[in-house]
Amino acid sequence: MRTIIIPSVVNADRDLPANAKLLYGEMFNREYDEISCFSIMTNKQLAELCNIKEDTVYRLLRKLNKKGYIRIEYENEGTPFKERKIRLLVGPFDHFAVRL
Repeated sequence: MRTIIIPSVVNADRDLPANAKLLYGEMFNREYDEISCFSIMTNKQLAELCNIKEDTVYRLLRKLNKKGYIRIEYENEGTPFKERKIRLLVGPFDHFAVRL
C-alpha cells in the first residue's frame, strides 16, 4: 500500500475532476523519485499509472495547466524530437488563506 499526497489547495478545488486530483497526486509523488521522473512520462504512461484513458490525461493536464497548478514546457519545439516537461507549481504546504 502506498500513500498519494495531494496538496490541499488542489484537493479543495471544486472545478477539478477527481481524476485530475489523482493525476496531480501521482505526479507529485514522483517529483522526487529518481527512478520514474513523471515530467518526462508520456500521456500513455500517465494514463496507465492512473488507470484512465490517454485522451483523458491530455484533457486533465490542460485543465491543471489552465488553473495554474502545473506548467507544461516544450523543448526542441518544431522538431520530430519535441520533449515535454511538466513543472508542478503547487506544493504540499500551499493552502488557502482563511479569513476568521
